Amino acid sequence: PTPAVAFYKIFGLSALFPKSKIFGKYHLGYLDKNKIHEIEILSGAFMMLRKEALDKIGLLDESFFMYGEDIDLSYRLIKGGYKNYYFSDTRIIHYKGESTKKSSINYVFVFYRAMVIFAKKHFSQQHAKTFSFLINSAIYFRASIAVFTRFVKRASLPAIDFLVSFVLLYGVSIFWEIYIKKVSTDFYPPKYYHLVLPAYALVWMVNGIFTGSYDRPLKIFNSLKASVAGAISILVIYALLPETERYSRAVILLSTPVIALSHIALRWILNQSGIKDFELANQKKNRFAIVGKVKEVRRVAEVLSNTSVKAESIYYVSIEEQYDKKFFAGNTQQLREIVEIHKLDEVIFCAEDLSSNQIIDFMASLVNIKIDFKIAPPNSLYIIGSNSLDTAGDLYVIDLKTITKPENLRNKRSIDLVVSLYLFLTLPIQFFIIKKPMHLLQNIFSVFIGKHSWVGYVKSSNSVQLPKIKSGILNPADAMKSVSMDDKTMNMLNEHYAKNYDILYDLKVIFKGYRLLGK
Repeated sequence: PTPAVAFYKIFGLSALFPKSKIFGKYHLGYLDKNKIHEIEILSGAFMMLRKEALDKIGLLDESFFMYGEDIDLSYRLIKGGYKNYYFSDTRIIHYKGESTKKSSINYVFVFYRAMVIFAKKHFSQQHAKTFSFLINSAIYFRASIAVFTRFVKRASLPAIDFLVSFVLLYGVSIFWEIYIKKVSTDFYPPKYYHLVLPAYALVWMVNGIFTGSYDRPLKIFNSLKASVAGAISILVIYALLPETERYSRAVILLSTPVIALSHIALRWILNQSGIKDFELANQKKNRFAIVGKVKEVRRVAEVLSNTSVKAESIYYVSIEEQYDKKFFAGNTQQLREIVEIHKLDEVIFCAEDLSSNQIIDFMASLVNIKIDFKIAPPNSLYIIGSNSLDTAGDLYVIDLKTITKPENLRNKRSIDLVVSLYLFLTLPIQFFIIKKPMHLLQNIFSVFIGKHSWVGYVKSSNSVQLPKIKSGILNPADAMKSVSMDDKTMNMLNEHYAKNYDILYDLKVIFKGYRLLGK
């Protein structure tokens, strides 16, 4: 990463001209990837070198946290009199982009700061200063773009919904005036158009936020819920207003189905356009093939059945020439035909029964077919595979993440706020009911500011890996006060809570453990 090479990468010239010998120096896109080349920098993901070389030049520099240490090591090898080669005659599976997603702000800072460390270490003081200024400028430039892009992605759909709702409300109001009421277009006062209709549109948008209409991936049903909830909210507010401030209910009722259909149509158009982050939730049930021996294939199929993945059908493929034709759809010699005939979406390889080299060979044989690959590690409760550099690898894991779904997090937070408000307003009464009432006030404040939740996991000395939530004042064990529990039972309670969470469960725990809210 000399200043020139870094400049080409930072400002996108390397991406615009990847095959250029001038602009494409960072990724060396002008070299044939199927041939061996002497190059400068090797990727630390798959680097092999002599121990004597490391003894001479030294180990990895711990000044680099995530990126840059392989660049530094490669450069030190060259300075030490060695040569670096890109070797095309081997293959690996690299789950790329797992440590830091390229779309994140953290990636921008970590990646580019590594270049600054490299420059200060290896360049002359003048070059290092120039380079550092360039890189630091790039950091804030790229970070600003990342923040702005994230804001636009999150705010754009609510903003469009607001505008669409306002325009439709305006149009329905004009239609109602002219064609139904048959009056002049100044039937409503100016503030109706300037204040009331925007307020209606805002209420619809806010209901969209609380009903999950903007959660990714987008769900049509949530948009319908938002439209109905918005109409009900507006009608409730309408009923509470003074008579002079009440305008036509018919406009609200007529606008509801129109707005609902327009929001659904908008999401369908965005989905069809292929714009990233606006995909509709995929209700398609995928077709799978699991490749391995009988015992491991059965185990992997069981893991898959306990995940959130919807499987229309699963075909088993034997790795042996002689196999049970009642159990297996065929063997690996027929894998391509099985994929094509059954129109499979994914192939899962059992790493217990297949070497990495065999898995790569099978992947390579299917490379021109549109299909995803996954690998099930031995004795694992997960199936993993990466299909994109910019997204997390698809991880099929026994689904404990119900509790961290956006709608459940919203519900959980809403319950926390409502219960906190109720306890605060009735505090004098609670002093005669709750144990340790003085500590209750501290708990109310802690939950209200979001530091704790009223219900969390049971604390055990041997806790399994669970989705992260706020620590709780109470836990599921408080609803079963008379039962003594060991760590295994506590872990099972936690797993059940995470996997089967619903809002009533929290209410049940709070009700059963009510006197312990001050603990």
